[in-house]
Amino acid sequence: MALIKDDIDFKGQQLTEKLMQCILIVFGIVSFIVGFVMQSVKISCYIMLAGIIITAVVILPPWPFYSKNPIKFLPVKKVEEKKEKKEKKENEKSD
Repeated sequence: MALIKDDIDFKGQQLTEKLMQCILIVFGIVSFIVGFVMQSVKISCYIMLAGIIITAVVILPPWPFYSKNPIKFLPVKKVEEKKEKKEKKENEKSD
């Protein structure tokens, strides 16, 4: 048993994708404008690096709000039930 729940659902994956794109685009635009105004590539790179770090903190951990819509799977059938059904089908075919 894991100490941290490490799965996210499909809606959570979609949300992480949107968040990643929005955060990186915003930081890219801000870093370009600030770097252009201050005439400094170094500051521009630092701002973009901060955006990447913030994106990693938001995206990488499996936060609970990423698994609000879990997938409901069918119940698992026992091996014996499967064998019985298979035998019934074989008996029906042979008759």
